[in-house]
Amino acid sequence: MGRLPEMKPFEDVVAEYGPVVLRVCRAVLGPVEAAVADHYLAGLSYADIAELLDNNEAAARRAAADGINRLRATCRKEVG
Repeated sequence: MGRLPEMKPFEDVVAEYGPVVLRVCRAVLGPVEAAVADHYLAGLSYADIAELLDNNEAAARRAAADGINRLRATCRKEVG
């Protein structure tokens, strides 16, 4: 078998491509799914998400919770 190419450290890949991936997610997904991505993938605080969504922190928390519920429902449909 051939050798795998040298891989960059994960932190370097996130630093290089993370902002682009998040912008695409926000463009393709609605604010609810974007809140999930921003909080759980990017590690942003709810206060930071509220600023991005031009809303308040409680709305950001609700959006993230709603997004998780939508993802769960989607996964159940696809698996079940």
